[in-house]
Amino acid sequence: MSIKKKARNKETTIKKIYDTFFKLVLEEGFHKASTNKIAKEAKISIGTLYHHFPNGKKGIIRKYFEDSVETSFEFEEFKKFNMSNMTNIFRGFVSNVLRNHRKNKAYNIAFRSAILSDIKLANSHKERVIQISTTLTMKLQESSDFFKSIDQKRLIRSFILIYNIVNAMVHNHIVFMDLFQKDEDFIDYLSNLLTYTIKYLQEH
Repeated sequence: MSIKKKARNKETTIKKIYDTFFKLVLEEGFHKASTNKIAKEAKISIGTLYHHFPNGKKGIIRKYFEDSVETSFEFEEFKKFNMSNMTNIFRGFVSNVLRNHRKNKAYNIAFRSAILSDIKLANSHKERVIQISTTLTMKLQESSDFFKSIDQKRLIRSFILIYNIVNAMVHNHIVFMDLFQKDEDFIDYLSNLLTYTIKYLQEH
């Protein structure tokens, strides 16, 4: 089997696992969506599921979150970040988050449902947000003079706040009500809000 075909097969299997898992979470709740049931409903072996997600259903949640962050955050763009272009950089970031949330709307609703239903999972998710924000901060401070000049703890706090503001507002914009008639206006507003947030955090 060619490398490309193996990669396609892997992507297909992971998508099937995601589809089945989040469907079960919405229908039955996180606690009833056992790893065995996910494999059975997805029509794959339990060994195949654990091959891709060694920690079972909690691994599925974690991997989905990490993939979401990776597809939303463009590291090379943030390396160009400075006080004069931050709004434009944020526009690209917000656009990515909005596009990913629209594409994976059902996944994101189920993801939130799972997090809200399990306190240990919720705490684990909080820890992952902090961990990813910390890793991001360290990488940016290694490669950007602008980020080097900012206190590390303050920068980590900024990324955590940005994550929460963007995801909360995008989720509500897509799921509950259109906060703006046009996505372009929503992106412009949120990008300027993030710019203000960064400037505020630098002063407080």
